[in-house]
Amino acid sequence: MEAKVTEHKLLEIFIWTDDFVKAVDRLLLPMRVGQRRRRPGLAPSEMMTILIFYHHSGYKCFEYYYERCVLTDLRTYFPQAPSYTRFVQLIPRCLTLLYWMGQIRGRLAQATG
Repeated sequence: MEAKVTEHKLLEIFIWTDDFVKAVDRLLLPMRVGQRRRRPGLAPSEMMTILIFYHHSGYKCFEYYYERCVLTDLRTYFPQAPSYTRFVQLIPRCLTLLYWMGQIRGRLAQATG
């Protein structure tokens, strides 16, 4: 039961982030001057999902979470996941998207009083 809830949460996060990244890409596409020729192993939405899901995972150490959870338990969801060191080097590529998504999610959230 716990695994199903966790899988559901992972998929929910991925769908939301993937839709968000696609929407941003559509908005920014006319402004792009050149395209990258080499595609990264992980899409920005996959990286964002890994980073967000960490906060739902219960792990206290991101390195342990990445090596024990992402590279093993979640390998079927992220088959192109790089090593921990390389992933940490790639994080700055999606920080702006994470910030924008956080701002939008915060504004869409209902006030709880």
